[in-house]
Amino acid sequence: MFTSLKDAFHIIGLSSLFSAVAMMCWIFYDISAQGYFILGESHALIRYCECGLVGFSVIYVVYLLVGYVKTKAGA
Repeated sequence: MFTSLKDAFHIIGLSSLFSAVAMMCWIFYDISAQGYFILGESHALIRYCECGLVGFSVIYVVYLLVGYVKTKAGA
């Protein structure tokens, strides 16, 4: 399925970023429709997984930015 670990890293990273964008769109729609947004998650495993995905997304964005800067600096 994956040709390398790097491909898996990019697939997971991009899916995390796309899900974060979808969540932001949902939150902004809710705020514009109701004037507020309330989200309460009581399941600890889901909260920890969400925090892990956020951390992975931040690492992935930094990885992409570093690669972009190195590409522009070398050009």
